[in-house]
Amino acid sequence: MISMQLYMDFLREWPRDLDDIDCRLLTCQGEYFIGQNNLHEAIQSLVGAVQASTRPKSVIFLTDAITSLEECQRSQADKVIAAEYLASARQSIARFKMPDLLASKLGRVALPVFERPIERQIFRLFKSFGSMTYSDLCEHLKLSKSSVKRALDPMVERGVIIREETAQGQPAVFYITK
Repeated sequence: MISMQLYMDFLREWPRDLDDIDCRLLTCQGEYFIGQNNLHEAIQSLVGAVQASTRPKSVIFLTDAITSLEECQRSQADKVIAAEYLASARQSIARFKMPDLLASKLGRVALPVFERPIERQIFRLFKSFGSMTYSDLCEHLKLSKSSVKRALDPMVERGVIIREETAQGQPAVFYITK
């Protein structure tokens, strides 16, 4: 459990009367556990906050934070990507703490969620190189073009990776969204 002093520190940035005390406590507890790098407990606290919240339009921000923390747990091997997911979770929690109108104007903070390990590997390559072609991906991943295409297509469909318009006969160029 967090101390009352830490709880008061977290509440200072929270406008009054947005949520009941249970939701506020669970959200602050989640922030505390993120700071302590205890992601499992942070996720549990935020799930409780989602259930206790009385603001259905803003709960989406807590759900985004939970998703970011889960992805952070899965990508612990890559410290840079894990740090991006932690930052995304913190930003989502900050948006949840804002009044609904302001939070909706700022929009959601979202990083891609990967369904397979190869997708995470492809995303890392794009973070390193910016844009790539099928031949670049085949070379770095040591896979055939058809295997790369099968791995890349779902990411293109979800909008994680964008296929640049190229002339007929030119190699396809892909890049990630910012």
